[in-house]
Amino acid sequence: MVVLDPMKPGGPYKIFNATKELANTAAYQSVRIFSVSLVQAERELEDLAQVDLQWAKPTSENLGHGIFKYMSAVCWLFGRSLYDTLQYPIGLVSSSWAGTPIEAWSSGRSLRACGVLTRGLIPSDSVTGPSKYSVLWNAMIHPLHNMTLKGVIWYQGESNVNFNRDLYNCTFPALIEDWRQTFHRGSQGQTERFFPFGFVQVCVGRKKVWGMGVGVCCGGLFPGIHIPFCALIVCWSKTECQT
Repeated sequence: MVVLDPMKPGGPYKIFNATKELANTAAYQSVRIFSVSLVQAERELEDLAQVDLQWAKPTSENLGHGIFKYMSAVCWLFGRSLYDTLQYPIGLVSSSWAGTPIEAWSSGRSLRACGVLTRGLIPSDSVTGPSKYSVLWNAMIHPLHNMTLKGVIWYQGESNVNFNRDLYNCTFPALIEDWRQTFHRGSQGQTERFFPFGFVQVCVGRKKVWGMGVGVCCGGLFPGIHIPFCALIVCWSKTECQT
């Protein structure tokens, strides 16, 4: 067992065994990877303004210079496991920015539905990336809406521990619904209306707010809401969370 020192939420952090995890990319030549650049926009874009990595076979170098500099390590490790299970070609699209709140990844319509737009922008210490409403949805998600997706994985939440935390039980389901509608319509129905949406739950805050989830809130903050075709992945850190 490897025991790591506690870390503050937000990141970005490097995967500690990146060299080992990247050593066998040759076994995954039926996988293709694509990485979206870190870009913000004030309005919804139809095309990506910039791309870090065009569609390519995985190598240690193009997975982010061997240290996951721009390709999400979570995305790659999940896709690798998916390929090991399914044994057919898979395409992975990484569109992520560490230390960002859910509001940046949400459309204006989903934020209005949750009453977010009536609040001012008050980024917390855990928000290290862009926090302005919808700027990452506009630039890094909406331009992909014509693409046919088979599913989405979501690893976010630390940046909302002290930022609109009380609205997360609305903003997260609203984001899922909005993304599903947008991609279904944009792909002319080729993306399933209720495509699978997986999200990670961890404890953060070093005992102060145990139960605040990455991607979802437990401990009473996400009560009684049923979202079809969603998967919750629980990640537990003994050094940060104790009950």
